[in-house]
Amino acid sequence: MTLQEFVDKYQHVNFSTSAFLYYDAAGNQYSSIEEAYEKGVEVRILKAKDIAMQDLAAIGITSEHEANMLTKIFNGLFGQNITPTGRKRRKNFTDSDKKRILREYEKAARAGVSKFEFANRNEVSYPTLLKWVKEEEMA
Repeated sequence: MTLQEFVDKYQHVNFSTSAFLYYDAAGNQYSSIEEAYEKGVEVRILKAKDIAMQDLAAIGITSEHEANMLTKIFNGLFGQNITPTGRKRRKNFTDSDKKRILREYEKAARAGVSKFEFANRNEVSYPTLLKWVKEEEMA
């Protein structure tokens, strides 16, 4: 595996929220278990971090020290601070924001987008979206 192949494979994986990767027998990757189920495909469920660490080892990065050195080199080359600074701030939503996001979710759900995928692509957390959808259903 090359560094470019590694980037292509993992650029869309959020390791803090997507703990697992889903592969069928042919090696095709699915974004969620729901997607594979809808297509009637049996998948193997693998831990995302474990697979990524194996792929890093395949390109020669076998320790945290080596990964940190690579990050330091990228920072020096591109003059950017790749590591996050500060804490993530809590986002407050107005009622109109909530209604707009729920309308967008309803459209996305009809198009086959899962709640998890929608939350990751938009400005709302997955637990918040679940809460709002549940409240909407009970109303």
